[in-house]
Amino acid sequence: MKKIEKISNFINQRILGSFWGRLIDWYKIKEMKEEELYEIRLYANFVITDELEIFRYDMERLVKEIEDNTLLKIEDDYYITVINKINLMDSTLEIVLISEKITNRKGNIS
Repeated sequence: MKKIEKISNFINQRILGSFWGRLIDWYKIKEMKEEELYEIRLYANFVITDELEIFRYDMERLVKEIEDNTLLKIEDDYYITVINKINLMDSTLEIVLISEKITNRKGNIS
C-alpha cells in the first residue's frame, strides 16, 4: 500500500474517527518529496449563524486531536505531523498540515 493511502487511513482513524459527527468536509494529501514530506489539507465548510460557537468548539477539538497525534509510524518510518497554517476563505476553513519523515543528521532513519 502506498504511503499516501496509509496517511489517509491515519487521518480517518486517528484524527477524524475520534468524533461522532463529520467535522471535515473533505481533505487532500500531496506528496511534496518522495516518501519524505507530505502536505495534508483539511477543509471544513461553515455558515455564520448562531451555531458558529459550536463550529469554533469543534475546530478547537480537532486541533487538539491533531496535536495529540503528531507522531505517525508507517512501516518502519516515523513522521511528525504539525499544523503549518490555517486559512479562512469565505465560508471554508482550511487547515494545512505538514507530515515530514524523521531522519538523523546523516540522513538515515532514526
